[in-house]
Formats: sequence, structure tokens, C-alpha cells
Amino acid sequence: VHSVRGYDDEGAILIRQSIESAADCSAPDLIVAGYRELGYVDALAGRRPEAADHLDQAGAVAQDADARAGILSVTGFNLVDWGKVGSGLDRFEASLEQAREAQNRRREVWSLGIGAWGQLAAGNLDTAQIWLDQCIDHVAELNWLGFRPWPLALRSEAQLRLGARPDKVRDSLFETFALSCQIGDPCWEATAARAIALTYAAEKDLPLAIEWLEQARKRCTRDTDHYAGMLVNIYADHADLCLQAGRTEQANALARELLSLAARTHMDSFIPKAVQIIDASAA
Repeated sequence: VHSVRGYDDEGAILIRQSIESAADCSAPDLIVAGYRELGYVDALAGRRPEAADHLDQAGAVAQDADARAGILSVTGFNLVDWGKVGSGLDRFEASLEQAREAQNRRREVWSLGIGAWGQLAAGNLDTAQIWLDQCIDHVAELNWLGFRPWPLALRSEAQLRLGARPDKVRDSLFETFALSCQIGDPCWEATAARAIALTYAAEKDLPLAIEWLEQARKRCTRDTDHYAGMLVNIYADHADLCLQAGRTEQANALARELLSLAARTHMDSFIPKAVQIIDASAA
């Protein structure tokens, strides 16, 4: 599930089997981990009610701060992309408290990095940058190279939205993109490519921005198990920029894909945007 190219559905089958075995031998820690990971798989794919059910089951068995930190972080991840951003950020705050109580630095890093995605969604740019700076520092301490591209790409987006020069932001993003490609993680590659596209969009270089969003979309969907939340954001940016560039047919097609994907993954806040682009491109 957490490998570079995860086989989430196959992994979920084995996790379900492990939960049954853990129940037979009274191993609550394994039951908690199993339900938490099932929740993560469903949240990643956009199956939000199912994710919430699994995380509730994990929470009912959790016995310590470390277990609660893991559950709360995945719950926050699910809620943010569900459009329940305030509730999601509350869970991330609670997860950070529990992770620090348990002295589990990796859980703290994950909550800071993924939680910053929620802070960006809420428009809390200063907080997002603080969380991402802390995350990057801890990633360096832990030498967690496989996670590093995510906070680097998001920090670049935060800096851009705070008014940093797009060309300066882009310089570091190319390094982040190269690292993502070296790791071979489709999600990290897509996240970095989208951030690069945003820098070109900020300079009104729409052809290059669209080209990088096409790269982001292709990389995000390279494997069957992709991050639905990132893909929805890529589609939304791509459709919007195509409309701005006068590519109305492409904008219409992308917006229709966005409408379907957002509805299927319970990301309802993107539906009005998709409809608006469809209407504008058909006018």
C-alpha cells in the first residue's frame, strides 16, 4: 500500500485477513493498524464514507497516543479532501499533539506534511508554510528521502501564493521534480509538476502551464492506484487554464471529467467550478 507503486486493492485483501487473524489472537494493535490502513486506502481512492467507517473502527480499539495519532492523521486527510476542511484541520492538530506525546517523529512529519495540504485548502498560507518548514526540517533529521518531495512542492505553492517571484520558486521546484522522478513516485511527480505549472500560470505563460499540467495528469494516473484528491485539483487547474487560453473544447472535456471525478470521490466543492467551466466553454 505504501510502496512507490502501491497495489492498494491487493494490499487491502491481505489487511482484511490480518485483521481477522489479529482478532482471533487478541492483538488490538494489529487490529488498529489494519483498520487505519484500510481507511487510508479508501481515503486515497476517494471512497470517503468507507474510509470514515474503517477509521471509526480503528478508533474504537485504539489504546494509546501513538495509535490515536495515526488514526487522527488519516481521518484529517479524508475529511480535508471531502470538503470538511475545518474538521480535518482539527484532526490534524489533535494528531500532532498525540504524535508528540508518543514521541513518534514520523507520525508528526506525516501530519505536518499532509496537514499542510489542508491548510492550503483553507487559505491559511502562513500556517501552511510554518508546518511545511517544520516538516522539511524533521524529514532531514530522519533522512526520510521518500517523503521529501511532498512538503517541498507544497511549500513552493505556499510561497507562490504568498507573493514570491514565480521564477525563484520554480528553480527549486525543478530540483523537487527531479528528486520525485528519481524516486519514481507518480504522486510526488504529479504534485511537483502541478506546482511548476502554477508558477507559469502566475506569469501568464499559459501554454507552458498547460503543458506541465498535462504532465501532472499523466504522471498521477500512471498507475491504477492514484491519489484522487490531487487528480481532482489537477483537472480543475487544467480545465481553468485551458478556458483562459481559449481552448474551449479541451476545457469543456476536462471540466466534464472533473465533474465526474469530483462526484465519484465526494469532492463536491469542485462541482460548481466544473459546471461553471462547462457553461463558459459552451457559450
